Amino acid sequence: MIKGKRVRILTDLRELEAIRESWENLHSCGLNATVFTSYEWVTTWFKVYSDTVASLFVIVICDSENIYGLLPLYVRKDNLSVGWFIGSGEPEMSETCSEMQDLLLSPLMAVSDLPPLSSIMSLGKIEAIYLSNVALNASLLTWCKLSKSSYIVRYIGRRYRAMTNIDNNALVKKTARIRKAANKQNAIVKRVQNPKELIEVFDVLATLHTQRWSEKGHFPIFDDPLFKQFHQEILVKLLKSKRLSLIYLSVGKNVLAVNYGIISGNDLIFYQNGVDTSFKPNISPGMLLHHEQLELARALGLASYDFMMSSGSVSYKSNISDETEVIASVKIFNNLRQLYFQKMIGYISLIKQLVKKRLGRSHV
Repeated sequence: MIKGKRVRILTDLRELEAIRESWENLHSCGLNATVFTSYEWVTTWFKVYSDTVASLFVIVICDSENIYGLLPLYVRKDNLSVGWFIGSGEPEMSETCSEMQDLLLSPLMAVSDLPPLSSIMSLGKIEAIYLSNVALNASLLTWCKLSKSSYIVRYIGRRYRAMTNIDNNALVKKTARIRKAANKQNAIVKRVQNPKELIEVFDVLATLHTQRWSEKGHFPIFDDPLFKQFHQEILVKLLKSKRLSLIYLSVGKNVLAVNYGIISGNDLIFYQNGVDTSFKPNISPGMLLHHEQLELARALGLASYDFMMSSGSVSYKSNISDETEVIASVKIFNNLRQLYFQKMIGYISLIKQLVKKRLGRSHV
């Protein structure tokens, strides 16, 4: 054990509420702090989704006064031996998609000073930890290596960012023509400033998003009651803490697009949008709002406007970004037996996919 420090595993909301001040102090100085490891995000998620999960499993490294490390996990009802990162692993139609999943760590604590991850997993009686969105430079992966943990890393996509320190970057160039067209239409961009406006604009966001995705034949995620409730609640908290950037573009009385962004660490991240594609002439309202968010990030002194991850090999985000990085899913195991079992399942799945593809070609 680290001298003067101990490991706690918190399993209910009351325990989280008791450490709120220490948690928020840690989050304010943590070098890898994101909205997804904030007290607001984690506790709001658990309040909304509590009936669908077995319990919280929040790992805390602390002393009698301060918290030096925190990893917000939970345990699902269908498998009590696995810890999932908060905001991941729900049914696909309800998933809130917490990204950049990592250990929240104090600058006063080195990863090398942390206890072995396997000992914490044994303490909490879980066999594995699953994370669905991890950068390759994450503190958690360093912790796994130093702990000599058994783990699997699988590349799942790329994260894209438009950088604020590049004046005439890709996004600025891409939107130059449509910004002129929007000006001719007297298009106006506004940022939500108060709770009343928030309710109105959120309803438009949900409506536009639902309309567009229904037309494409996909399930509109704002139709899921848990997903919608979570965002109705977290938006109010983000607005109060000045971390919300909910902006909308209108022509006359018509709102053509809404962009839902969140200030997270040193970035402004793009979380969701809704766009009316029927307006003529086409002034690409969704792209216009991406540019507005970039300029807001620049004005706030942030490092980037972050498009987050895309899993496809080709993404429109690649054409308007200046930096990109590989994102992976990570499975951490408490012993080699579980690691080999998971690898075997992966090999079997790969063989099935190859066989299916070959059979499909044979019928062409």
